Amino acid sequence: MKKVLILLLAFALLTPLGSPVCAAGDARRIALLPVAATAKARELPAVKARITATIAAWFHTPLPSFVKKYEIIPAAEITAALPPNGALDPRRPDLAGLGQLAAKLDADLILGFIITDLGEYQLRNLEGDLKLRTDLEMRLIGFKADSGKIIDIKGREDYFDDWAADGEAENLAAVLTERLLVKAAGGREFWPR
Repeated sequence: MKKVLILLLAFALLTPLGSPVCAAGDARRIALLPVAATAKARELPAVKARITATIAAWFHTPLPSFVKKYEIIPAAEITAALPPNGALDPRRPDLAGLGQLAAKLDADLILGFIITDLGEYQLRNLEGDLKLRTDLEMRLIGFKADSGKIIDIKGREDYFDDWAADGEAENLAAVLTERLLVKAAGGREFWPR
């Protein structure tokens, strides 16, 4: 009997108050618009893929089957909801239309990245050393439905030094994507606990 009481007491002390499981309606719906690029930017598929992967990692929730914090809206649903002129025209994105798009998708947050400048060059100096110069400029646009806030942030990342993987366009894109997301959220999360 004494062992049973000790086990019950230990269970009660180790069990957290409140359940960590979120109801299906608690998950925030997020629409990630396709990465776009202006005409002057070289369209590097690796850069776009890295931006998309960085966004997915940023919104990744450990143990998604138990605690679903975010629900990423499927790309097909987003594409079907986009207006014919495109919500992400790289030169003149329709920021006012993002609110209507959020309502149409029942999204809590809409995010879209636009590559506005991209250049990666390999050079040799007089000593014959290989140098890498990379310039990347991006714009993050979005809409946060609960506050009605339009997000429009620009950022730039440059690299000019000896050739290194850190200076490649894909890696600069990951760094800049993370920095723009943190700036847009005002911290590490859009909805702090």
